[in-house]
Amino acid sequence: MKSLRKSQGKTIRCVLAGGQTKSCPPVKDEGLPLCEKHKRELNRSARCRIADDIRGNFMEKGDESIVFNPKDGGVYSLNGTGTFIFKEIMAGKTFCEILAKSQSMFDAENVSEMIADYRLFIEELKKSNVITAEA
Repeated sequence: MKSLRKSQGKTIRCVLAGGQTKSCPPVKDEGLPLCEKHKRELNRSARCRIADDIRGNFMEKGDESIVFNPKDGGVYSLNGTGTFIFKEIMAGKTFCEILAKSQSMFDAENVSEMIADYRLFIEELKKSNVITAEA
């Protein structure tokens, strides 16, 4: 696992650079090792909205939750991480705001893996018509 901590003057590289140093500008935020270009791309690609009829059918119990979709009768169970992400989306947070908060809350070290997992989760919510993409 990659360490996210800046160590004695060492430049932090964007975790999505893929080994290319010229394609990514310097990382500004030590806590979230992504260049501004990749932050914009992630926020744009994962921009979504939870429909009002879904918002009214979100029930939490402890760290977990249940989402009911009245349009198709689907019931979805979310674990603690899914519940956290769902609530952040409901609050209007961007993808990178959710990542930054997650990293500090869960002390995650592998940001690349977290990005992939969160993208997959958001895509599953879209496929289930729980959230919709925003332009």
